[in-house]
Amino acid sequence: LKAAAADAGIPLVGPKRAFLLQGTDRIGALYDFHLKLSNAGINIYSCNGVVDGTGRFGYVIWVPQEDFDDASKALKASDWRTIQPSRRT
Repeated sequence: LKAAAADAGIPLVGPKRAFLLQGTDRIGALYDFHLKLSNAGINIYSCNGVVDGTGRFGYVIWVPQEDFDDASKALKASDWRTIQPSRRT
């Protein structure tokens, strides 16, 4: 990927850390996570989600990298068993 991007003149940025949330798909399932981040003054840079058709969801949240540690603390105040912060730096 790096070589192809360099050949094409496309700059790559990263890696960047993100959060993977997983849980039971229901109305408002992500509300608590967004509320915790908002109350901590952390903006979500980007997010993407998917459901598997069996009642479960996966959701990736990216926050500004300088806010990652604070976001981790805020999210752990939620249902921390569903949160998997990436370990890449």
